[in-house]
Amino acid sequence: MVVNNSSVMISSSSSIAPSPDPMDEALYKKVLNEGSISELNKACADAERFSLDLRLRELRHRLMLIAPVPQPFDVVLANAKALMACRSPNGAQVVLSRFSPASGNQRRVWLLLMWEAANASLDHQKASLSLRRLVDGNLVDLDKEQLPVAYREGGVPFNRPGLDVLAEHETSLGRKALAVEALLAGRTSGIVGKRRLALLVNLTKSLGAHQSSPLLVKGLEQMISDQAWELAEGVLRLKLELGIDEGMDVALERKYLDLLSSGNANRELIWQSLREEINDEGKSGF
Repeated sequence: MVVNNSSVMISSSSSIAPSPDPMDEALYKKVLNEGSISELNKACADAERFSLDLRLRELRHRLMLIAPVPQPFDVVLANAKALMACRSPNGAQVVLSRFSPASGNQRRVWLLLMWEAANASLDHQKASLSLRRLVDGNLVDLDKEQLPVAYREGGVPFNRPGLDVLAEHETSLGRKALAVEALLAGRTSGIVGKRRLALLVNLTKSLGAHQSSPLLVKGLEQMISDQAWELAEGVLRLKLELGIDEGMDVALERKYLDLLSSGNANRELIWQSLREEINDEGKSGF
């Protein structure tokens, strides 16, 4: 499940100085009735810090009314961030939906905040859609995105790769095949790549070899095309193991893994040969 820590995330959105006591009641009422969005944001952070639920409810209500449409982008953004600080990610989504972002950086900022609000409210459908729109459906680009899934003490974000987060949203929605596709779009090797391979093992085993195999073949072909050899070998081994578990013909997988481990041949030529076999419609068993 996607890591989600609303109480910590709130601390990153305000710069209110630590105080041993909550905001004075008279000052709070003045801010509630007359304050700007920025002041309401700080009041939300204060109310959240001291677990003042009544104040949080009142502030949320005020924030939903303070900036009726139409409003410029900066106002919509500030309003949504204040609602996030008030533990109202659903309200933040409503406010953001009042604005249609232009292309470029404005759209990017809007989509990232829409994802954050959907993630905080466990709206996996909207969270997934926001991430896919962020990269216009090109999942490889999502491998470069680092998303704040929580915040450490002092407001330091704890980030995770966008592809991993997308895969978790899809898994939560029961769309395991889409989660597999997301993980296979990754091109990061090392620890991140190994962690993704471990996730792929669990997902593909739950799907079964017959359903997983076409996904793995498609991902493997693209990895070879991108010369992501380390990742491709991991996927090829996974395909072999799945096939063995379900009694499938894995002669082709064995052949190429043996060639790759021999150390006496050009690995790139081996991969290109495998790619040709994958793309040859006359071949069977892969």
